[in-house]
Amino acid sequence: MEYVTIAYGLIFVVILGYSANLWRRMQAIKREQALLEAKNREA
Repeated sequence: MEYVTIAYGLIFVVILGYSANLWRRMQAIKREQALLEAKNREA
């Protein structure tokens, strides 16, 4: 039973880390798009 708990724990950590990474990437993309829009307004 302990192995099952450890396996689920590892899967949970991997999914958590992946989703956090994805969220950070989405925030970076939004920031880049906002900067591009600001540059287009100035030009």
